[in-house]
Amino acid sequence: MKIIGVTGGIGSGKSTVCKFVSSNFSVEIIDADILAKKQYDSEVIQKKILSVFPEMKSFDISELSKNVFENQETINKLTRIIYPELLKDIQEIISEQKTIGQVSAVLIDAALIIESNFHSYLQKNYQYKLVLVESNEQERIKRVFKKNNLSIEEIQQRMKLQLSDAEKSQYADYLISNSGNIEQLRVQTLNVFQDILSH
Repeated sequence: MKIIGVTGGIGSGKSTVCKFVSSNFSVEIIDADILAKKQYDSEVIQKKILSVFPEMKSFDISELSKNVFENQETINKLTRIIYPELLKDIQEIISEQKTIGQVSAVLIDAALIIESNFHSYLQKNYQYKLVLVESNEQERIKRVFKKNNLSIEEIQQRMKLQLSDAEKSQYADYLISNSGNIEQLRVQTLNVFQDILSH
């Protein structure tokens, strides 16, 4: 069973790529954002976050987002709390899927797979490939603006705190360009994953 990281900057379309893959191949998708949000329900995690961000009087997810996306240091503080727990969850899911033995791959949909150093861990421990979904900045801003309640300034600030496509591409085994239409994205995605899963 292969482990495939799917990454890309905010608004790149990586979740759309994962949907195309799950509709056409026997895979399990792990959405790192969904797993991270579940961590926020834990009182232990909330207490740790409040101790690291004392300006927050009580735990509030929207206030946390505003504090975290100020700079790289604040992102690193949160990452140090959330990512060890996230890694445990991901290891459990991979182990479960290996035992069940019904899927050919587990896809990890994660924007910060490189920045958080998950990439190195996965590379060392599994039969692993990384797919980068690239898209130009204007398109990404448009997509995020439509989907989320964020201002253009907030979107640009979040983009600044992620590695650029050029930096991420140095780590990627495969690139998918999402600067055309949805059908072009679908065809590229199926070609890339056919190649990964057939080797």
